[in-house]
Amino acid sequence: MGFLTRNVGWKLLALMLAAALWIIVNREAELTTIASARLEFKNIGPGLDITGGAPERVSLRVHGPSGHITPSMLRDLAVVLDCAKVTGPGVYTFNLNGHHASLPEDVAVDSSIPSQLHLTFERDVERQVPVVPKYSHAPPPGYRVARYQLDPAVLSVRGPESRINRLESLETDPIDLSAAVSTMDVRVPAHVADPQVRLSGAPFAIHFKAEMEKSPSR
Repeated sequence: MGFLTRNVGWKLLALMLAAALWIIVNREAELTTIASARLEFKNIGPGLDITGGAPERVSLRVHGPSGHITPSMLRDLAVVLDCAKVTGPGVYTFNLNGHHASLPEDVAVDSSIPSQLHLTFERDVERQVPVVPKYSHAPPPGYRVARYQLDPAVLSVRGPESRINRLESLETDPIDLSAAVSTMDVRVPAHVADPQVRLSGAPFAIHFKAEMEKSPSR
């Protein structure tokens, strides 16, 4: 018993120093880094769409224990904006902060670039738009297209109202007429040039039929 009670103060001090040293050695280093996060949206009201001002990704300055900031965590990082406050068409401002990002425990957001987003919401509308053929190569010398037919000749598209109103036509994928001297009968996809406008319904492929004729002699 004398050994246990002898120099108690020194023994307690040594124990405290050992515990402090263990904490210092085993504590994870703090890491600060810039992460690229996907921008996602939820609770967009029915009949509304976002047009312009919405980047695909934002940059976040995050910090936390190095063991929690892993490559997989950074790769899957997303910022989710709740659009429940959007009640109709117009411009709305969103402040970006750590509450919008799903982060592991002990990892926090210091700042975001940009720190705010000004997003324009418009009515999501549908309209039928005519399709026109696009050619990659002209007919052989001395021939021309006498007449052609597209089936269907119009397709339905959906998107923000302002962009739908500016859309005059859709194009087929390029059609090669370089070997056509009598008739041509192919199926070819149609596409929308505006990335914020989408085809609505089917079919997306167009049946193109053309009759060729010799060009008038000069």
